[in-house]
Amino acid sequence: MATLKPAAIEIFNQYSTLINKCRKEIVSLPWFGSKWWVNVSFGNPGFVFQISKTHWFNHLGQGIHFEYWLGEMEHQRKALPFVLHFEPDTPERKALGVLFKTAFSEMERDFSDYSINYRAICDKLQKFEKFTKNTFPQLVISEFSRLQKIAPLIDRILIAQFGEEKMVI
Repeated sequence: MATLKPAAIEIFNQYSTLINKCRKEIVSLPWFGSKWWVNVSFGNPGFVFQISKTHWFNHLGQGIHFEYWLGEMEHQRKALPFVLHFEPDTPERKALGVLFKTAFSEMERDFSDYSINYRAICDKLQKFEKFTKNTFPQLVISEFSRLQKIAPLIDRILIAQFGEEKMVI
């Protein structure tokens, strides 16, 4: 069994209450509903926090999801990465990435603070946001509330690729 590094234990001690608060607040938001789920994990080097829709192939945390992670580096820099991933469990993810590029152009302006990477097969959007312990929960909640507005677009490209009858949306 792996042993947690002291830095990971410190991250857990400092942030577990805040991360639980974020999880509880996110699942209570009106947009969340029954089609969304939260995946929070902890290990070396720290926390991984994902939200995804139930049909986004993310049951093992390796499909389509919005995510941030908090480890020693993020703690030291006081900056969280917020990302949209199309990870390896996403079927036909290269083709979906092409569809995403075209579809996202209609809302790209609303996410101009994100780096957009159409060439990477996994990372589609990414940005780093500064935080303090006081601003942490509101930052996470507001950023995921903002990112979830991309969900209908992702649903549309999944339907275009796989057909509505295969996607229980």
